[in-house]
Amino acid sequence: MKTRWTTLISLVVATAALAPVARAEDGDWDLIGRHVLRLSATVGGKTPQQRTAKLDERLNEVLSLSDTPLRPEDIVIKMMNGSPSVVAKGILLVTATAKDAELQGTTAEKLSQMWLSSIRKTIPQMSPRVNLSGA
Repeated sequence: MKTRWTTLISLVVATAALAPVARAEDGDWDLIGRHVLRLSATVGGKTPQQRTAKLDERLNEVLSLSDTPLRPEDIVIKMMNGSPSVVAKGILLVTATAKDAELQGTTAEKLSQMWLSSIRKTIPQMSPRVNLSGA
């Protein structure tokens, strides 16, 4: 029994050591009380916090230009300048750079897939919806 607990504790400690640790300079992007993604790299002279502000601007643009609710299938990954980027209705939201991926212990492709999944779960909840209940 003691060996099982020792193995379990070792596994938990090893798993925790592999998880990326948030750094003070990271830019966390949260929407509707939910963590969506973390930007870690400075790109084109923009800090992670400035990149999250730009992401907010781009999301506002997407939501304001459409008469229809944003659906998960409207949000896709496209290669832009050699990097996987999350795009909504043809408008760039965010690019997963090699440096972001390195700082988060993954590849740019995997990071963009994680961001896509998280964004697809969150952003459509922000779009206006028709009230079908008549209230």
